[in-house]
Amino acid sequence: MRTEKILCAGLFILMMAGLVSCGNAMEANQVPQEPVDSYRVEREAVVDLDEMSLPECYVTERHIYYIEENGIWMRELAQDTEPVCVCPPAENEILLTFTMTGAGNVIAAVRDREQGRTWLRKTDQKGEVIWESEFPERQEDFHISHILEGSDGRIYAASSQELFLWSMLGKLERCLTVRGELIQQLADVGEGRLAVLQYRQKGQTLTVYQGADGKEVLQKDFRTGRQWFDGGLYYPADSVLAQYHWDSDSSQPVLDFTDCGVIVSDIRLLRPLGEKRFLIGCAEEGGEGIRFAWLTSDEEGRGETGKEEKNRTQLVIATFNPQNLQASIVRFNRSQEEYEMITKDFGTVDTEDLYAYIGELDRFNACISSAGAPDLIDINGTGDYHDYADRGYLLDLTDYIRESGKIRRDDILPRVWEDMAVDGKLYTVPRVIQITALACPTELLDGKTSWTIEDYLELLERYPNALSGNGASVERVKKDILRKALYDGINGFVDWEEGKAFLDGEEFRSLLRRIEALEIEEISLSRKEMAREGETVFWELYLHRVNELLQAEYYSGQELTLIGFPVSGGVEGERSRNHISYSEMLGIHSASGEKEAAWEYVEEYMTGALQKSDFLFRTGKEAFEERMREDVGVETFTLDGPLPPSTQEEADKVRKAFEEGIYYSAQNKPLLDIIEEEAGAYFGGDRELDDVVKIIQSRIQVYLNENG
Repeated sequence: MRTEKILCAGLFILMMAGLVSCGNAMEANQVPQEPVDSYRVEREAVVDLDEMSLPECYVTERHIYYIEENGIWMRELAQDTEPVCVCPPAENEILLTFTMTGAGNVIAAVRDREQGRTWLRKTDQKGEVIWESEFPERQEDFHISHILEGSDGRIYAASSQELFLWSMLGKLERCLTVRGELIQQLADVGEGRLAVLQYRQKGQTLTVYQGADGKEVLQKDFRTGRQWFDGGLYYPADSVLAQYHWDSDSSQPVLDFTDCGVIVSDIRLLRPLGEKRFLIGCAEEGGEGIRFAWLTSDEEGRGETGKEEKNRTQLVIATFNPQNLQASIVRFNRSQEEYEMITKDFGTVDTEDLYAYIGELDRFNACISSAGAPDLIDINGTGDYHDYADRGYLLDLTDYIRESGKIRRDDILPRVWEDMAVDGKLYTVPRVIQITALACPTELLDGKTSWTIEDYLELLERYPNALSGNGASVERVKKDILRKALYDGINGFVDWEEGKAFLDGEEFRSLLRRIEALEIEEISLSRKEMAREGETVFWELYLHRVNELLQAEYYSGQELTLIGFPVSGGVEGERSRNHISYSEMLGIHSASGEKEAAWEYVEEYMTGALQKSDFLFRTGKEAFEERMREDVGVETFTLDGPLPPSTQEEADKVRKAFEEGIYYSAQNKPLLDIIEEEAGAYFGGDRELDDVVKIIQSRIQVYLNENG
């Protein structure tokens, strides 16, 4: 039972994480940017409820029904109300899941502990059984996790991969084994049709079935995972509530959560309440219950709201990731009478379309350098951070930080101040730190704690598929091998102080020839699957916690060394290290006319560095340490089953990778992009080596000349 609870909690947390990030990748049916109706909070109430009760709950205008101690409890959505048990637990039975009908009856899936049989049962408000029907016999681990009453009166129940359709009188009409992976959710989409949402390896699948005959009407794959809300195909896209229309394969914006003062990441449930009304449940800070809010369309009061907003001075943030700022913007706007924070969003293009992204980045930089520059800049890359500081776009925050009552130097990891300083000045404090590590099986390194490009290539010549997998093309893998060789190794081919490139010599030619000669295969297996089948794998790990190293070692079946990215071998004293990068950084534009108000927002935003995250390493000392030690001695639960506890030795490896890691500022990125682009023509057989080397040398030297 403990394992089940932890797994359920983990899935719930993952869904909440997906809720925040679902707008990162754009799709063909992305939500159009158009005005939405104005909504306001009609009323609200805080109810003392554990948020882990909410995945299996049912809400109405006035009540919430939920499972606790194997019974169904009802609670009025008002302050200081007592729960009432409406369906007490029966002896020898386990309540699996339930729903409520429009008439207030209960439909529940229950399992007999002794006989192992599972029933679908309908009871009235007094607990009297109206009808019950047994599920067909299944394997021992058969578990019903979803029940829904359709608009046509039918009852739909789902296990992990089976869908059961019952008549309103309790007759099992049919059982369907659905294609694909784990069933995540059921949703009624009207006209007697049911939508089934499933996880898949990359994203989600939505399938619509006709209830009358069980026939499949539509199947749609989504490239990214979305958090779908009950009561229809609603989902959050950045700060907007959108509704997906399956018949037209399009999404329509419904309301803006920021305008309503609702923090998207806090939302735990949402239910439509008829025409232009919604009930939402949000986690309260500190875990002290759930705040329920009734949102209603405010079309009549829109004009008045507009008048009030004209009296507030607007501060503008230029950003590629408005969803990451939404919570702090809502909190700021709630606390302010004089100012209102808004975003200027540049993250509106498909990030896989390189040219579209570059165009958007150009517009972002043009905005920052224009006369109408924003008050704040969401700094999306550390390379940009230094560039913006050098160009004078950022305000020096050194004195602000020194005098801050919320951010103290001693509360932040010391290396953060060192890494972020530009000519002794501080322009931002990042909230998140990431460790990117290159790991190699320890036994292959022969005791080495550092490796050069030569060492790296020698091992790849023995194990050419060590960086293959996931269906990547041979050319793509070779470009990846080259890029990893040059992350730090490029220092052997560029004199940064003199601004000179040496990429036309024999050493660089040899590097390209040896990579081209690698006998690489196109492998469809994931890196994890390759490792489990005994293949040698070099892991590029993005360490957000210790158990990520544990999992890589577990699947490899051997110890790994976080060896870092190879160095050229031609720079004295240089040794391979892993990379440290930072994110969630805000800067104040030096041209802002409201610097004090902008600092008030940035100061509050920076305090997020001190708050422990369930998903990331924070730059605050205590939060970082808590994250570093929380996996030690604790079992890791995965879809493959429980893994052994992380060890202190693994935690020490991760800490060492952090302490000895090099702050990677992306200074090399433009050079690596040029080299990878041109080398791809050689790896693909479209150009001769001599031609490619000449072009790379010329382009890199031009870049160095232009950028000092």
